[in-house]
Formats: sequence, C-alpha cells, structure tokens
Amino acid sequence: MSILTIVSNLLFLIISTGLVLKPAKRIVNYESICSADYALALIYIFNCIPVLMDLVLGVPHYMSWYDAFQQAIADETTCLIYNSYVIIVMLSLTIYSRHRWFNDKAYRQNGPVFSSEFVLSTWRTPYIDAFIIAIPFIYAVMKGGLSSFTLYGTLIQRGLSTETVSNINQLIMVGLFFCTTRFFVKKRSLFSSILFIFYLFLAIWINGKRYIIVTVLFMVFYLYQMRNIGEKKRMNLKIVLPIVIGFIVMFSAYYILNIKITSTTETLYSNLRIDFGRDDVSKFVIKKVLLANEKILDYPGQTFLSAIFMLVPRAIWPQKPYPHYRYLTAAIFGRTIYTIPSGMTPSIFEMSICNFGWFGIICTCWILIVLCRCIDKSARLENKLLLLVILINVLTQSLDAALSLILVLFVNLLFGKVRFTFGSNKTRVVEHE
Repeated sequence: MSILTIVSNLLFLIISTGLVLKPAKRIVNYESICSADYALALIYIFNCIPVLMDLVLGVPHYMSWYDAFQQAIADETTCLIYNSYVIIVMLSLTIYSRHRWFNDKAYRQNGPVFSSEFVLSTWRTPYIDAFIIAIPFIYAVMKGGLSSFTLYGTLIQRGLSTETVSNINQLIMVGLFFCTTRFFVKKRSLFSSILFIFYLFLAIWINGKRYIIVTVLFMVFYLYQMRNIGEKKRMNLKIVLPIVIGFIVMFSAYYILNIKITSTTETLYSNLRIDFGRDDVSKFVIKKVLLANEKILDYPGQTFLSAIFMLVPRAIWPQKPYPHYRYLTAAIFGRTIYTIPSGMTPSIFEMSICNFGWFGIICTCWILIVLCRCIDKSARLENKLLLLVILINVLTQSLDAALSLILVLFVNLLFGKVRFTFGSNKTRVVEHE
C-alpha cells in the first residue's frame, strides 16, 4: 500500500467516523427517528470498516478467482475515488438527517410523533399470518425432505435446484416478517417468546446463509427499539450490540473454516472480507468502468430496468435483463452471465457506477435519500420495517433478494386501511440533544 493510499484511507476513516458517531449514538440511546441514521451505520460497517482492516490487519490476499480485486485495491486512484465516493454519499445522508431532524422537532411542538400502538394491515388475520409463517417450512420439506436439513449448510449444498432455493428464501423472508411483526404486536409471554426464538432458529437453519442472521437480528432490533422509545426498562444497546456483532463474526469464521470445504486458515481473512465488505466490488467497478472505461453492462440503466421490472415474466419480455449480480460476477471471473460458478454480492455503490458511470455517484445519493424519505414519511411501523429491509438489501445485497417483501409492501399499500390491535392512546415523545 502506497503512502498516498495510507494517507487517503486515514483521512477517509477520520471523516466517516465523525459522520457516523452522532447517528450511532442516537440509535443506541433509542433516540433515532430518522432512517438515514441506520443507512449511515450500515455504510460505515460494510464500506468503511474494511478500509480500517486494510490499515490494521493489512490488505487481504484474495484467491486466484479474485485477482481483479487485488489489482483494484492496489491502485491509488481507485482508492481515492472510492473514499471520495463514500464520503459524498455519507455527507448527503447526514444533510438529509439534519433536515429531517429539524422538521421533526418543529412537528413535535404541535403534535405527537410516536404512538404506542402498533397496527397491522386489515387483510392480515391470525389465520392468514399462521399460514404464511408456516408455509416456508412446508415447502422446504416437500422439496428437499427432512433428511436434507439434518446438517447445517446452504440450500445449494443440500442438493436443491436454483429455482427451489430462490423460492424457499423468498418464502422465508416473508415468513420472518409476518412472524416478527405478529410477535411484537401483542403482549409477549414467556411461551410466545420461546416459540418466536425457535421459529427464528429454524428459519436461519433452513436458509443456511449468514445474511439471514443479520436480517433477522435487524428486524427484531428495529421493532424492539421502536416499541421501547421512551421506556425506562430496556436493553443497554451499548453492551448488547458489540456482543451480537462479535457473535456474527465468530460464527462466520467457524462457517468458513468448517463448512466451506475449500477454505483454510490462510483464506479466512479474505473470505470474511468478501462476505462482509462491499469495498472490494466497488473498487473493482471503479477501476474497470471509470478508469479503464470498460463496460460491464450492455447499455446504461440495464440492471436498474431489471430491478424495476423484476415482476415481469421473461415469457412476456424475453430480452429482459438479468439481475445485476450476474453481470458483476461475470466481469469479475471473466465469464459470461450464463457460465458464472457462483454469485458475487453487489451493492448500490457499484451498481450505480456500472449503470451510469460518474453520474452513478449522484444516482446513489438520490436513491438512498428517496428510500429514507419514504421510510420517514410512512406513518405505519409495519411499512417502515418493510422499506427499511429493502434499504438494507440495496446497501448490502441484490434488490431481487427482497422481492417477496416488495410484494407484501404493494399489498399493504393496496389495502390502505389499518386496524388497532394493541396499545393505548398514549403518545411517546423523545427529545433530542
């Protein structure tokens, strides 16, 4: 790593840490009412901490398949552009969060912000919820049999087809959402809590991917936080969150060393970086598209069209673009989108540049602010959670991974009416520092 890159990375970490400190403080103190706080925290974890690891532990030595990552990380100009790009996005979210905060403070002088009532859509009855909660396990057993799930692993490792894997994962996402919101909508007993934890464990076990753990924890954490704003008795997140993050990292290390057959202790660090970092794919795309002026897609906006029209069957639109991760993975491995050996996890940072080049930097800022605005304008906690999970997918996954939740959101918007299910008419008001 050159001196220029080290200095750039140090400045990047100082600025990004300064931008995320107040949002993080608001989150752990149960004071955050702006979704940009969560977006900033996620960007810091997935896009900034990997740069810190470069300085503390050194640049990872990627396997031969990922030689393109090694070249991108070693390039000074690429690192400078990446650091500037992430800071611009974080600054735009910070400006938005301050704007939101002043609006909320003014609004709080005239009326309540939070209600202790948590409402569910009128179309959701206990019977419908019970069916949707149970269907992922029924479908998984029908397709794979009980014997396929005696050992932990991915669905592909268990011998299921790609189509079946996609269907199971989408059903699990919906089941988790319905189970979590149903659990938090009523007073919780010891028995219901044990049953809820058992359900989460089964969903994680069947899915077999580490991202589902993060998604589950985030859903539970967000609803717990929203339900406990203004309460005196609540978990101390300053203690709980580091423990949870440490557990996720240790579990991932165990998974890589003991479940991934091709992994050894030498590749542990690079595998963890690939799994948790989003800097490598972003730097790869910056070097290839912005600096080398090479194309990854056939035309601008190609994979945004794929995301927008993901519900349109290919039978109606035979030339419909494939999900973005296919084109990204093909470019990394030097394959075609039809012969890739696996899928590389994308993010909005590299996806925007792939589609729009330099203009993609503005595009990323705009997409994240619009999503945050939609979350903050929603008066329904149920819809806030749906949109927030979609925001997580935009930052850390492929958007098509949240397809089932997007469908649920559409149904909720279609049935715009709500009913009160639990709580009093008391409002909660939280003052900000």
